[in-house]
Amino acid sequence: MHDEPFGTIDSHGPMLATASIGDVEDAAAFLAVDEPEVQLQHWLNLSAALLERVKVLRERVEQTAIAWIDANGPVQVGDIRYSIGVSKTVKCTDAARCLQLVLDACRGDLDALTTHLRADPFKYGSVRTLLGESLYDQVFCTETKPKLVEGKPQPTLIKTNTRFALQPSRDVPAGDGEPPTEKD
Repeated sequence: MHDEPFGTIDSHGPMLATASIGDVEDAAAFLAVDEPEVQLQHWLNLSAALLERVKVLRERVEQTAIAWIDANGPVQVGDIRYSIGVSKTVKCTDAARCLQLVLDACRGDLDALTTHLRADPFKYGSVRTLLGESLYDQVFCTETKPKLVEGKPQPTLIKTNTRFALQPSRDVPAGDGEPPTEKD
C-alpha cells in the first residue's frame, strides 16, 4: 500500500499543476494489487482527467497548426504531411427508401443486398429486444477477442456504464448476457 502521491483524491488540480508527466508515471509505477479501492479510484479518475487534458491540448495545437499552415503552407514531419482540408462524411438521409432502392436494384436478392451494407449494420441491443433471445442467437454471436502479448491472452479493463446494462427479462436468463461495454 502506498500513500496518495499528489494532491487530494477529489481534486487533481494541484497535482496536475505541479507534477511532471514523469512524476505521475513514477508514482503510477508503484500501484499494486494491495492498494485500497479508494486509491485505485483515484488513479482511474486521474488518468481520465489527464486524457481529457491531452485532448484539449491536442485541439489547441491543431488550431495553431491550421493557422500556421494557412499562413505558411503545408508542414512535413517525417513521412507525415499536414495540410488544411475539409472533412467530409457521407450519411444516408432516407434509410428505408435507400434499402428499397438497393433491394430493387438487386432484384430482391437479399444476399446481393447484404454486399452493399456496412460490416455490421444492426444495433445488437435493439435487435435482441425486437427478436427475443432465441432468434437473436441465430443471427448474432459474441466474440471474445483477448489482447495478446507474446501469444498469451491478457486481461483488459472493461468500463461499463451501468445505466445501459441489460435488465433481466423473461427471455434472458439471469446472469446471461453482459451489458454493452466501450469495447463492443
